[in-house]
Amino acid sequence: MQTFVFVACTPGPSIREAIVRDAQLSAFQLELIREKRRGRRPGWAKLKSAVLGIDGAVNLEWDPSVATLECRVITKAGSDPAPILADLVGYLFERFPERIQTVSILPRP
Repeated sequence: MQTFVFVACTPGPSIREAIVRDAQLSAFQLELIREKRRGRRPGWAKLKSAVLGIDGAVNLEWDPSVATLECRVITKAGSDPAPILADLVGYLFERFPERIQTVSILPRP
């Protein structure tokens, strides 16, 4: 299953790069798996849950032209995306409250 999370932000530096550099990421039960082209556009990063038993991964891309963080949450068939979605959205609101304008979550089976 795929779930898309679009986070419209105020203009400014890349939220994706801020997530990649954030030393507090593990406090929100998320960990960086890998990233591509740090500091270059387009770049991407991949996160996963740090909790054993929570399946899924989150692919992150930052679109600077519209200041939007595009997140694609991917889980295996039959796996519930809610736990990793909750950790991701909770993290974003805790760490970037002044930047977030809108969060849209779109499930795609």
